[in-house]
Amino acid sequence: MQHDLDKLGIAKTAREEKKRARDSKAETNKVKNEPAYDARMAQLYREVVLKEKPATSNEGGFIPLGAITAAIAPANGNGASKRTEEVGEPVAGD
Repeated sequence: MQHDLDKLGIAKTAREEKKRARDSKAETNKVKNEPAYDARMAQLYREVVLKEKPATSNEGGFIPLGAITAAIAPANGNGASKRTEEVGEPVAGD
């Protein structure tokens, strides 16, 4: 058998090349399973999709209460839930 290619780390077949490419790609994707990566993606989701502004700390590292409650406040702004009345649709012939 030819062992010089094995010593040099060269693939002998296309199947082996594909397997090595898949394995090397899997190695680079391991970063995506880290808690820091998950936290960063959650932060980006809140900023981009939910349009939340990140709470910034002022002097001393404290985050003002207004920044936190603004992120939690409902969309209608006043905190009270507004009930909407259901309006019936006109039906022809009844």
